Amino acid sequence: MSQGEGGGRPRVDIDWHLVVNLLKIQCIGEEIAASMNISYDSLERRCKEDHGQSFAEWSSEKREGGKPSLRRAQWKKAVDDMNPTMLIWLGKQMLGQSDKVDQRVTSPDGSMTPKDVGPVAIYSLPDNGRDKPEPEPEPVPKAKPKRKPKRKASTKKRAT
Repeated sequence: MSQGEGGGRPRVDIDWHLVVNLLKIQCIGEEIAASMNISYDSLERRCKEDHGQSFAEWSSEKREGGKPSLRRAQWKKAVDDMNPTMLIWLGKQMLGQSDKVDQRVTSPDGSMTPKDVGPVAIYSLPDNGRDKPEPEPEPVPKAKPKRKPKRKASTKKRAT
C-alpha cells in the first residue's frame, strides 16, 4: 500500500487480474469490493483513475470473457461425458431442436388424414356433482347473549 495524496488513508493496491476473473464468473461490484476489503465506492473511484471508465462500463466488457469458458464447460459436459440432459439442451439452443410432438391422427393404411378426423374425446370424467349449484346454507339461529352474573355484596365491612 502506498500513501494516498493529501495524507489520507493509504492507497489500496487493486489486483485487476483478480477483478477480471471475478467478473468472468459474474460477480457483481459489491461482491468484488467485499472480497478485497474495500468499499464499492473505492472500487468505482480506482476504476476511473486506472482505466478511465466507470466500473459499470469497464466491468460489462470484462464480464463477457466468462461466456466462452461457460460454453466450453457445457460442451465438454455434453460431448465428452455424453450427458443426455446437456446434449438435449445444447441441441435446443444451437440447432433449434424442440420437444414438439406431431399429434396428427392417421390410420396405418393412410386413409384417414387430419382433415377427415372430427373432434375426438380422449377421456371423459364422471359427473361429480360439482357443476350443480350449492344449496343455500340454513340460517344459524342467533344465540342469546349471556348475562353477566350479578355481583354479590361484599360481606366485609369497610374501614371508616
